[in-house]
Amino acid sequence: MRKKWGMILGLTGMMILGSQGIYAAETADSTAETAEAESTEPADDVEMKETDKDMENTVDIESRIKKGGFSAGVSVHDPSIIKDNGTYYIFGSHMESAKSTDLRNWTSFSSGVNVQNPLFDNLFDGEEEGNPAAFTYVGKNEEGGYSVWAPDVIYNKKMGKYVMYFCTTSSYVKSNICFATADNIEGPYHYEDTFLYSGYSYHDVKDGSLEELMGTDPRPYTAAAYDNNNWPNCIDPDVFYDEDGRMWMVYGSWSGGIFLIEIDEGTGYPIYPEADEENHVDSYYGKKLLGGYHNSIEGPHIMYDKTSGYYYLFLSYGNLQAKGGYQMRLFRCDTVDGTYTDAAGKDMYLFVEHKDHGLKMMGNYTF
Repeated sequence: MRKKWGMILGLTGMMILGSQGIYAAETADSTAETAEAESTEPADDVEMKETDKDMENTVDIESRIKKGGFSAGVSVHDPSIIKDNGTYYIFGSHMESAKSTDLRNWTSFSSGVNVQNPLFDNLFDGEEEGNPAAFTYVGKNEEGGYSVWAPDVIYNKKMGKYVMYFCTTSSYVKSNICFATADNIEGPYHYEDTFLYSGYSYHDVKDGSLEELMGTDPRPYTAAAYDNNNWPNCIDPDVFYDEDGRMWMVYGSWSGGIFLIEIDEGTGYPIYPEADEENHVDSYYGKKLLGGYHNSIEGPHIMYDKTSGYYYLFLSYGNLQAKGGYQMRLFRCDTVDGTYTDAAGKDMYLFVEHKDHGLKMMGNYTF
């Protein structure tokens, strides 16, 4: 396809250049006269005309952008969607969820991070005595409440249950990934455990209890503070089956980039791999796919396409603000664990500046 477009563009360029040559011969005199006349105009007038022309072009482009209004009836941030028995279910941050049969009209069935929310049956157990289990490490956020972000629900065939992977967090890097199970897709989900931690400080490590929580020595990942240029912020989990039926979780946000780790289908826990520095595999966090150095990269999602035989990695760039440049980029690979490249064949494993990498699919848009 790229070759076809190249030929079309090349022929178009030749046609334009040819016509320009003929036109130039016929209009040389008039062009010279025009140039001479324009040279007598004051510089300020020329600059003003150019500015007015730029403004006219901008207005013309904006007038051609189609805008419309649409309301789905619910608001779900950091959404993931799963289809089950003909109904679409959307789960998002702050324990928001909704369902639809047509992807346009949605009905909420849970809302708000509180014990009254029916989505979980035990997430806040033990709150009277201190932080509940899912928040023991991260604690409360700056507003004095608990943060539950970016859930992803998958039906685990071997366990025969719906499994929700989600993160709890209290700062831009202090986070952990948890999982919960349910017999019904709408819940209630039963919190099972927490298995990945990030953002710990020197004092957390010195305390000694963190090593027991993690099940590994945290010192390689921190010095005076957590090394978030090279190691992940443990949020935004996305769990999926590969072509061979193996289960994986891709996760991460900003900080050290996007990581991939295999999931044990029988238990729901990660399978911690053997370290392989040459192939960027860590024995705790799994394999680093791309990103790092605290670049704006988050919300990973991997999808396998049988027709093309490729795994497609979707990512978000930018800040979640009106002028933050928030956008979606795409990479692909013929194996689940990389190396993922963009349409130009460029990978993004070690790049301080990432804006020139990844196929941009869509960006900020006013509806």
